[in-house]
Amino acid sequence: DENPPSESKEAMAAALALLSGGDSEGARDALEKIVSADPGNREAGCLLAGLILIDDPDRAAELVADIGPGEQGVDRADAVRTLSRLMTSDADNGGPGWATYLEGVRSLRAGDLDAALEKWIETIASGHRELDDDGPRKACIAAFNILGEDSEITRSHRRAFSSALF
Repeated sequence: DENPPSESKEAMAAALALLSGGDSEGARDALEKIVSADPGNREAGCLLAGLILIDDPDRAAELVADIGPGEQGVDRADAVRTLSRLMTSDADNGGPGWATYLEGVRSLRAGDLDAALEKWIETIASGHRELDDDGPRKACIAAFNILGEDSEITRSHRRAFSSALF
C-alpha cells in the first residue's frame, strides 16, 4: 500500500530500461516527458541532466540546482554541477599545467570524455592537481560519476587516475 504503481513510476522504469539498454536518445526523450509532467522528480532530473550536459550545460545545472547533501542523487548532481561549471568557465591563470587542464576542458566541451579524462589525469600526474581549486581531480571524479563505473571509458582511466593521485 505504501508504494502503489503509478504512471510516473512506470515511466521512470521504462526510462531506466532504455538507459541501461544503451538507448540514450530514447531515455532522454522519456526523461524529458517525466520532468515536464513532474518537475519535482529529482531522480529523473538527475538522469536527464547527465544526458544533456554536453549539449546544454546550463539547463543540466538548473535541473540539479536544488539537490543538496544527503539527498538521493547528490553525487550525480555534484558531478553535473562540476562539469557544467567547467563547460561554461573561462578560468585560466596561464601558469604551469593550465594548458593541459584546459585541453581537457575543450575535450569535454566537444563531448569527448575519454580525451578529457586523459588530459586531466596528465595534469594531476605532472604535479598540478591544485589548479582551479583541485579542478583536475574533481573533474575526473565527476566524469567517472556521469559515465558510471561500468563504462569502458571509466574502466580504462580509473587505474591511471589512482596512480596519478598517489
